[in-house]
Amino acid sequence: MHSRKLGTHMGVDLKTADDRRMHALLQNPSAMLDWIAVPNFLDAYK
Repeated sequence: MHSRKLGTHMGVDLKTADDRRMHALLQNPSAMLDWIAVPNFLDAYK
């Protein structure tokens, strides 16, 4: 799941409208830190 978020951030294989929305969201540095660069990212997916 985390790898998918990283790929979405980079714009890799954006197939759905949700992927494109997440890509746009993750271009904001604050959102990127909240969604991707958290030190305990695995806990966010439980």
